[in-house]
Amino acid sequence: MTIVLSVPNSESAAVLRLRPWRLDDLPALVAAHRDPALRRWLANSLADEAEARQWLAVQAAGWDSATRFSFAVVAEENDYAPVGHVVVKVGTAGVAEVGYWTTAQVRGPGSAGNRHVHSPPGS
Repeated sequence: MTIVLSVPNSESAAVLRLRPWRLDDLPALVAAHRDPALRRWLANSLADEAEARQWLAVQAAGWDSATRFSFAVVAEENDYAPVGHVVVKVGTAGVAEVGYWTTAQVRGPGSAGNRHVHSPPGS
């Protein structure tokens, strides 16, 4: 399944897209997890590409079971390399949990708190 959600460019921020994580994201994923500020808030920190591969497998299994929908946040200004993560975890009784993180390079005002993501026309 291919799902891409986009945020248009604004005066204060570049275009952002959400898409499922891919194997070619491994280096960016490991680099993000090397950030001490990010590791402080994560339940699981990835130390190397082997752990990142396992994490990607969990994300893919979540899509397959419709219990976890995980997206890489990519930025046009960063050649669409991952700059963050958003996940929707489906719980019981119609309850869901949303989590996210951003990389150090984009963290700060306007990066995660002031954007609205919506589907592009025709998607």
